Amino acid sequence: MPVERLTEAVWGDRPPADAAGALQAYVSHLRRRLQPGSAARARTSIIVSAGRGYAVRLPEDAVDVWRFERLLDRSGTAPAAATVQLVGEALALWRGPPLAEWTDEPWAEAEIARLAELRTVARERLMAVRLELGEAALLVPDLEAMVAEEPLREERWRLLALALYRANRQADALGALRRARTTLADELGVDPGPRCGSWSARCWPMRRNSACRCSARAPRRSERRLPSTSPRICWTGSENWPPSALHWQTSRPETHGCS
Repeated sequence: MPVERLTEAVWGDRPPADAAGALQAYVSHLRRRLQPGSAARARTSIIVSAGRGYAVRLPEDAVDVWRFERLLDRSGTAPAAATVQLVGEALALWRGPPLAEWTDEPWAEAEIARLAELRTVARERLMAVRLELGEAALLVPDLEAMVAEEPLREERWRLLALALYRANRQADALGALRRARTTLADELGVDPGPRCGSWSARCWPMRRNSACRCSARAPRRSERRLPSTSPRICWTGSENWPPSALHWQTSRPETHGCS
Protein backbone atom coordinates (compact mmCIF):
# COMPACT_ATOMS: atom_id res chain seq x y z
CA MET A 1 0.00 0.00 0.00
CA PRO A 2 1.50 3.37 -0.98
CA VAL A 3 2.64 5.73 1.76
CA GLU A 4 0.22 8.39 0.52
CA ARG A 5 -2.79 6.09 0.98
CA LEU A 6 -1.61 4.99 4.42
CA THR A 7 -1.14 8.60 5.44
CA GLU A 8 -4.68 9.44 4.36
CA ALA A 9 -6.10 6.41 6.16
CA VAL A 10 -4.32 7.28 9.42
CA TRP A 11 -4.69 11.06 9.55
CA GLY A 12 -7.26 11.94 6.92
CA ASP A 13 -6.92 15.49 5.64
CA ARG A 14 -4.85 16.59 8.65
CA PRO A 15 -1.49 14.77 8.41
CA PRO A 16 1.44 15.86 10.63
CA ALA A 17 4.26 17.92 9.22
CA ASP A 18 6.53 14.87 8.92
CA ALA A 19 3.92 12.28 7.93
CA ALA A 20 6.45 9.92 6.37
CA GLY A 21 8.59 9.86 9.52
CA ALA A 22 5.57 9.38 11.78
CA LEU A 23 4.30 6.57 9.58
CA GLN A 24 7.69 4.87 9.68
CA ALA A 25 7.61 5.03 13.50
CA TYR A 26 4.14 3.46 13.49
CA VAL A 27 5.31 0.65 11.25
CA SER A 28 8.34 0.00 13.47
CA HIS A 29 6.09 -0.21 16.53
CA LEU A 30 3.69 -2.55 14.74
CA ARG A 31 6.58 -4.80 13.73
CA ARG A 32 7.65 -5.10 17.37
CA ARG A 33 4.09 -6.07 18.35
CA LEU A 34 3.85 -8.70 15.62
CA GLN A 35 7.34 -10.18 16.18
CA PRO A 36 8.21 -9.43 19.80
CA GLY A 37 10.94 -12.05 20.09
CA SER A 38 12.86 -11.04 16.98
CA ALA A 39 15.76 -8.65 16.61
CA ALA A 40 15.01 -5.30 15.00
CA ARG A 41 16.61 -6.25 11.68
CA ALA A 42 14.71 -9.53 11.58
CA ARG A 43 11.28 -7.92 11.97
CA THR A 44 10.76 -7.46 8.28
CA SER A 45 9.20 -10.79 7.28
CA ILE A 46 5.59 -9.77 7.99
CA ILE A 47 5.45 -6.06 7.20
CA VAL A 48 7.79 -5.54 4.29
CA SER A 49 8.81 -2.47 2.37
CA ALA A 50 7.46 -2.59 -1.17
CA GLY A 51 8.09 0.20 -3.62
CA ARG A 52 6.81 3.46 -2.21
CA GLY A 53 4.90 1.79 0.60
CA TYR A 54 4.45 -1.34 2.67
CA ALA A 55 2.94 -4.79 2.23
CA VAL A 56 1.90 -7.56 4.61
CA ARG A 57 3.21 -11.08 4.01
CA LEU A 58 1.38 -13.75 5.99
CA PRO A 59 0.71 -17.49 5.61
CA GLU A 60 -2.67 -18.33 4.11
CA ASP A 61 -4.03 -19.67 7.42
CA ALA A 62 -2.88 -16.70 9.49
CA VAL A 63 -5.93 -14.51 8.76
CA ASP A 64 -9.39 -15.76 9.68
CA VAL A 65 -11.02 -13.80 6.84
CA TRP A 66 -8.86 -15.60 4.28
CA ARG A 67 -9.68 -18.96 5.85
CA PHE A 68 -13.39 -18.11 5.83
CA GLU A 69 -13.37 -17.21 2.15
CA ARG A 70 -11.43 -20.33 1.17
CA LEU A 71 -13.83 -22.60 3.05
CA LEU A 72 -16.81 -20.86 1.50
CA ASP A 73 -15.34 -21.21 -1.99
CA ARG A 74 -14.73 -24.92 -1.47
CA SER A 75 -18.27 -25.45 -0.23
CA GLY A 76 -19.69 -24.21 -3.52
CA THR A 77 -18.67 -27.40 -5.35
CA ALA A 78 -18.68 -29.92 -2.50
CA PRO A 79 -21.29 -32.66 -1.89
CA ALA A 80 -24.08 -31.79 0.52
CA ALA A 81 -22.62 -33.37 3.65
CA ALA A 82 -19.20 -31.85 2.98
CA THR A 83 -20.81 -28.46 2.32
CA VAL A 84 -22.42 -28.51 5.76
CA GLN A 85 -19.04 -29.21 7.36
CA LEU A 86 -17.16 -26.60 5.33
CA VAL A 87 -19.69 -23.82 5.82
CA GLY A 88 -20.00 -24.71 9.49
CA GLU A 89 -16.24 -24.35 9.91
CA ALA A 90 -16.31 -21.06 8.02
CA LEU A 91 -19.07 -19.57 10.16
CA ALA A 92 -17.37 -20.76 13.35
CA LEU A 93 -14.52 -18.35 12.57
CA TRP A 94 -16.82 -15.39 13.14
CA ARG A 95 -16.55 -13.85 16.60
CA GLY A 96 -18.55 -10.68 16.01
CA PRO A 97 -19.06 -7.92 13.41
CA PRO A 98 -16.17 -7.50 10.96
CA LEU A 99 -13.74 -4.68 11.66
CA ALA A 100 -15.90 -3.62 14.60
CA GLU A 101 -13.31 -1.13 15.87
CA TRP A 102 -13.27 0.76 12.56
CA THR A 103 -16.91 0.91 11.56
CA ASP A 104 -16.78 4.70 11.26
CA GLU A 105 -13.69 4.73 9.07
CA PRO A 106 -14.34 5.41 5.37
CA TRP A 107 -11.63 2.98 4.29
CA ALA A 108 -13.39 0.12 6.12
CA GLU A 109 -16.94 0.63 4.85
CA ALA A 110 -16.67 -1.37 1.64
CA GLU A 111 -14.85 -4.28 3.29
CA ILE A 112 -17.32 -4.44 6.17
CA ALA A 113 -20.23 -4.58 3.72
CA ARG A 114 -18.49 -7.23 1.61
CA LEU A 115 -17.73 -9.49 4.57
CA ALA A 116 -21.22 -9.10 6.02
CA GLU A 117 -22.73 -10.15 2.69
CA LEU A 118 -20.43 -13.17 2.48
CA ARG A 119 -21.53 -14.27 5.95
CA THR A 120 -25.16 -13.85 4.95
CA VAL A 121 -24.63 -15.97 1.84
CA ALA A 122 -22.87 -18.62 3.93
CA ARG A 123 -25.74 -18.84 6.41
CA GLU A 124 -28.33 -19.15 3.65
CA ARG A 125 -26.24 -21.77 1.86
CA LEU A 126 -26.00 -23.79 5.05
CA MET A 127 -29.77 -23.66 5.57
CA ALA A 128 -30.44 -24.68 1.96
CA VAL A 129 -28.14 -27.69 2.10
CA ARG A 130 -29.47 -28.85 5.46
CA LEU A 131 -32.97 -28.66 4.01
CA GLU A 132 -31.87 -30.97 1.21
CA LEU A 133 -30.53 -33.35 3.85
CA GLY A 134 -33.96 -33.63 5.45
CA GLU A 135 -33.66 -31.33 8.47
CA ALA A 136 -36.68 -29.17 7.66
CA ALA A 137 -38.43 -29.31 11.04
CA LEU A 138 -35.24 -28.49 12.92
CA LEU A 139 -34.51 -25.48 10.72
CA VAL A 140 -37.84 -23.68 10.99
CA PRO A 141 -36.94 -21.75 14.20
CA ASP A 142 -33.57 -20.71 12.78
CA LEU A 143 -35.13 -19.57 9.51
CA GLU A 144 -37.84 -17.62 11.35
CA ALA A 145 -35.07 -15.82 13.23
CA MET A 146 -33.12 -15.17 10.03
CA VAL A 147 -36.21 -13.73 8.35
CA ALA A 148 -36.76 -11.45 11.35
CA GLU A 149 -33.14 -10.25 11.11
CA GLU A 150 -33.37 -9.35 7.43
CA PRO A 151 -36.99 -9.46 6.24
CA LEU A 152 -36.17 -7.99 2.84
CA ARG A 153 -34.01 -10.93 1.75
CA GLU A 154 -36.29 -12.97 -0.48
CA GLU A 155 -34.11 -16.09 -0.27
CA ARG A 156 -34.82 -16.39 3.43
CA TRP A 157 -38.55 -16.31 2.84
CA ARG A 158 -38.19 -19.00 0.19
CA LEU A 159 -36.20 -21.24 2.50
CA LEU A 160 -38.67 -20.70 5.33
CA ALA A 161 -41.66 -21.60 3.15
CA LEU A 162 -39.86 -24.69 1.89
CA ALA A 163 -38.92 -25.80 5.41
CA LEU A 164 -42.48 -25.35 6.64
CA TYR A 165 -43.90 -27.35 3.76
CA ARG A 166 -41.43 -30.19 4.22
CA ALA A 167 -42.24 -30.19 7.94
CA ASN A 168 -45.88 -30.92 6.98
CA ARG A 169 -47.00 -27.39 7.87
CA GLN A 170 -48.64 -26.44 4.58
CA ALA A 171 -50.86 -23.71 6.00
CA ASP A 172 -47.88 -22.07 7.68
CA ALA A 173 -45.92 -22.30 4.43
CA LEU A 174 -48.64 -20.37 2.60
CA GLY A 175 -48.70 -17.93 5.50
CA ALA A 176 -44.98 -17.31 5.07
CA LEU A 177 -45.52 -16.57 1.37
CA ARG A 178 -48.25 -14.08 2.26
CA ARG A 179 -46.01 -12.41 4.83
CA ALA A 180 -43.17 -12.18 2.34
CA ARG A 181 -45.28 -10.49 -0.30
CA THR A 182 -46.80 -8.07 2.22
CA THR A 183 -43.41 -7.18 3.66
CA LEU A 184 -41.85 -6.48 0.28
CA ALA A 185 -44.85 -4.44 -0.84
CA ASP A 186 -44.99 -2.39 2.36
CA GLU A 187 -41.27 -1.76 2.72
CA LEU A 188 -40.15 -1.47 -0.89
CA GLY A 189 -43.32 -1.12 -2.91
CA VAL A 190 -42.38 -4.11 -5.08
CA ASP A 191 -43.60 -7.61 -5.78
CA PRO A 192 -41.28 -10.57 -5.24
CA GLY A 193 -38.57 -10.88 -7.88
CA PRO A 194 -38.06 -13.65 -10.43
CA ARG A 195 -36.50 -16.01 -7.91
CA CYS A 196 -39.42 -15.67 -5.54
CA GLY A 197 -41.86 -15.79 -8.41
CA SER A 198 -40.67 -19.31 -9.18
CA TRP A 199 -40.92 -20.55 -5.60
CA SER A 200 -43.56 -23.03 -6.67
CA ALA A 201 -41.13 -24.87 -8.93
CA ARG A 202 -38.56 -25.09 -6.17
CA CYS A 203 -40.80 -25.69 -3.16
CA TRP A 204 -43.41 -27.99 -4.66
CA PRO A 205 -42.31 -30.17 -7.58
CA MET A 206 -44.94 -30.57 -10.25
CA ARG A 207 -46.91 -33.80 -10.34
CA ARG A 208 -47.83 -35.37 -13.59
CA ASN A 209 -51.37 -34.62 -14.76
CA SER A 210 -52.01 -32.25 -11.84
CA ALA A 211 -51.41 -28.97 -13.64
CA CYS A 212 -53.59 -26.09 -12.52
CA ARG A 213 -56.18 -25.29 -15.17
CA CYS A 214 -57.42 -21.75 -15.47
CA SER A 215 -60.84 -20.86 -16.84
CA ALA A 216 -63.52 -18.19 -16.75
CA ARG A 217 -66.12 -20.47 -15.10
CA ALA A 218 -67.25 -20.13 -11.50
CA PRO A 219 -65.05 -22.06 -9.07
CA ARG A 220 -66.12 -25.55 -7.97
CA ARG A 221 -66.25 -26.51 -4.32
CA SER A 222 -62.98 -28.41 -4.72
CA GLU A 223 -61.22 -25.19 -5.63
CA ARG A 224 -59.79 -22.92 -3.00
CA ARG A 225 -59.03 -19.22 -3.18
CA LEU A 226 -57.27 -16.94 -0.70
CA PRO A 227 -58.80 -13.59 0.36
CA SER A 228 -58.04 -10.61 -1.87
CA THR A 229 -56.07 -9.02 0.95
CA SER A 230 -53.56 -11.88 0.83
CA PRO A 231 -51.03 -12.64 -1.90
CA ARG A 232 -53.16 -13.96 -4.73
CA ILE A 233 -52.15 -17.61 -4.63
CA CYS A 234 -54.60 -20.37 -5.47
CA TRP A 235 -54.76 -24.01 -6.40
CA THR A 236 -57.18 -26.46 -7.97
CA GLY A 237 -58.03 -29.85 -6.56
CA SER A 238 -58.08 -30.24 -2.80
CA GLU A 239 -57.12 -33.87 -3.16
CA ASN A 240 -53.69 -32.98 -4.55
CA TRP A 241 -51.22 -31.26 -2.27
CA PRO A 242 -48.84 -29.67 -2.88
CA PRO A 243 -50.38 -27.34 -5.46
CA SER A 244 -48.82 -28.00 -8.81
CA ALA A 245 -48.71 -24.46 -10.14
CA LEU A 246 -48.57 -22.23 -7.10
CA HIS A 247 -47.27 -18.82 -8.06
CA TRP A 248 -47.42 -15.15 -7.27
CA GLN A 249 -50.23 -13.12 -8.86
CA THR A 250 -49.05 -9.56 -9.37
CA SER A 251 -52.34 -8.13 -10.63
CA ARG A 252 -55.94 -8.73 -9.59
CA PRO A 253 -57.28 -11.70 -11.56
CA GLU A 254 -60.33 -11.34 -13.75
CA THR A 255 -61.32 -15.02 -13.65
CA HIS A 256 -61.84 -17.65 -11.02
CA GLY A 257 -59.48 -20.56 -10.56
CA CYS A 258 -55.73 -20.24 -10.81
CA SER A 259 -54.46 -16.88 -12.04
